[in-house]
Amino acid sequence: MALRFVSLFSIFVLAAATGCGGGGGGGSSSFAGTWAGSLFLVEDDCGLAETQTLSVMHIVQQDGTNVVVDVLGGGSFRGTTVDDGKAFVVSSTDLNGNCVGASAIRYDRTENGLAEVGLGFGASCGGGGLECSVVYVGELEKR
Repeated sequence: MALRFVSLFSIFVLAAATGCGGGGGGGSSSFAGTWAGSLFLVEDDCGLAETQTLSVMHIVQQDGTNVVVDVLGGGSFRGTTVDDGKAFVVSSTDLNGNCVGASAIRYDRTENGLAEVGLGFGASCGGGGLECSVVYVGELEKR
């Protein structure tokens, strides 16, 4: 469905929804591994969300500050660590006709094998004729 594509503004919505700062302690974290858990719908002004809760599994690969997240059944996202290595943001963009889309995932406050995670989708079509976003947040556990 064309409207499932996401716009660039959703990255900023996602960052605001999950908080912009890292947790305590200095230095960078290793995010590599399998993360799983549930994310809960907090915004859907597109009317596209099919469920209030998403069960997700992410395979995270990290090489220095570069991060790749493979989402089970949902493609790959690329990005970098942020907040001095205490968090990371990955994203993906797409074009479909006159629609631009983006999606983003932010892992934040990773501590003791748990992470606060935000997942955002959005769409911008027809030169501003349609702009909307879908945002889920929750906690994932490293397995």
